[in-house]
Amino acid sequence: MHHLLYHANCADGFAAACIARHALLSQGIPETAINIAPVNYQDSNQLPVGDHHIQPGDQIIYLDYTPPQETLDAFYAEHSASMIPLTIIDHHSTAAERHGRDKATGFRNGSNPPLFNSWFNLNHSGASLAWPHFFPGKPFIPRAVELIQWRDLGPAFDPANAADPRTADSLNLHAYLFRCLPRTFDAWTPLLLENPESSIQHLAPAIQTGSRLRTIDACIIAAAVNGPHWLNFHGEEIPAVNGLDAGLISDACTELLRAYPTAPFAASWFIDPRTGHATYSLRSRRGSTVNVAEIAASMAPGGGGHPNAAGFSTLIPVPFV
Repeated sequence: MHHLLYHANCADGFAAACIARHALLSQGIPETAINIAPVNYQDSNQLPVGDHHIQPGDQIIYLDYTPPQETLDAFYAEHSASMIPLTIIDHHSTAAERHGRDKATGFRNGSNPPLFNSWFNLNHSGASLAWPHFFPGKPFIPRAVELIQWRDLGPAFDPANAADPRTADSLNLHAYLFRCLPRTFDAWTPLLLENPESSIQHLAPAIQTGSRLRTIDACIIAAAVNGPHWLNFHGEEIPAVNGLDAGLISDACTELLRAYPTAPFAASWFIDPRTGHATYSLRSRRGSTVNVAEIAASMAPGGGGHPNAAGFSTLIPVPFV
């Protein structure tokens, strides 16, 4: 069994899962031999569960996600790395140390190498790392994967890149993915394939539709930004919005930072009615000394992300609210 565990509620994570699944099917591996499941930091169990028990000969691949150290310790206490290969493909700075890397640069930090097969690079997204892993030797990364990376790593939100054609295309594509498509492999995979003909048939119309959606979304974001909540973090006033759709969070936080230039970072949060968890997203400016990944990691177990984009989830009231 091939177990693909991807970062939940994330376009980059699901795109990586689409790439992995498509590659395995292309190799003749039947769908019944592929177990795909989302995983997130507040999950109580971050290993394959249910009917998919881990057996000798299985392979486990984490996509755009590195499980906590205690999950890795529990896995290796029960399973041999030679019997059940474990591969982790990730790029989040707060996971660097688990890959035997320096958190700031992504290079090896001199510690013992990890037991798992590590594909880690701070300068690439999960999907753009998954592509060469599953399709080695391909001459280029598909346009849709490049656009997802452009947004996921943050250049799309940098004012200096406003004129770059990737900026508008990446934001428009993300709007289409989150607000038009069901989160299914059949719907997403055609947009992510290398075939130029497929890109012409699917990608260009998706970007055009996303552009129209963002015109509507701009009105929603403007209303939220004009009447933000204010959080208190160590005496600093933090503008925040509440209850927005996941596809609007980064755009809204970017607008908050533009509207309130003295704020060190911006935030968004929502309450999951099923679990009661409050999930927070934090955003700081590119080039800023404010590392929201470190802030998120300090707020709750499993919190983290990138220096300019991070999040955490908690049932405990957050001190700065």
